[in-house]
Amino acid sequence: MADMSRIIKFSEDDKRRVSEFAIKAAPTTLNRRNVSESELKGNIRVGKLAELAFMEFLKRNGKAPRGNEDMFVVWEEQSRGDKTDFTTKEGHSIDVKSATLKSHKYILVPKDQLDNAPKDYYAAVGISADKSYAKVLGYATCEDFKKAGLVASKFAPDSPAYGMLLSNLRPIAELLALIQDDDGLPC
Repeated sequence: MADMSRIIKFSEDDKRRVSEFAIKAAPTTLNRRNVSESELKGNIRVGKLAELAFMEFLKRNGKAPRGNEDMFVVWEEQSRGDKTDFTTKEGHSIDVKSATLKSHKYILVPKDQLDNAPKDYYAAVGISADKSYAKVLGYATCEDFKKAGLVASKFAPDSPAYGMLLSNLRPIAELLALIQDDDGLPC
């Protein structure tokens, strides 16, 4: 593997692209926590930065970031979205979930998502408070989240979520081993 460094710094171009995406995507994004438009856009930005960080992490480690071809597609229907963020070499789904570094203890998956459209793996990416960098933290399986159970959130009391403690995540190297090496060929 080329670079197991888990710290990814964002360029100004990354931040601009993500901000533009958040503005376009907010009107058609499910606002399950009923937050303000500004907060919804901020949440979209953080999630998209996490996906960009994970993609860069894969590239640095000689892996092919497959499954992310629609990363910047704005879906017109709230019930529609990307089916997966990335895939393993066996075609298993990977969803990238974000947490703010230093203030979050959990990676969360909304209950309706895990119950109705579960992914095989959930990669956890921490985002710095100033949005200047990310850290790839680890991963969990769908079963790990089910075993961990639902957690209460003061930020989303009406939107139950499964929560995995960051300290209980599996080592990211295990998930990395399941992802296709980049052979230089188009996906």
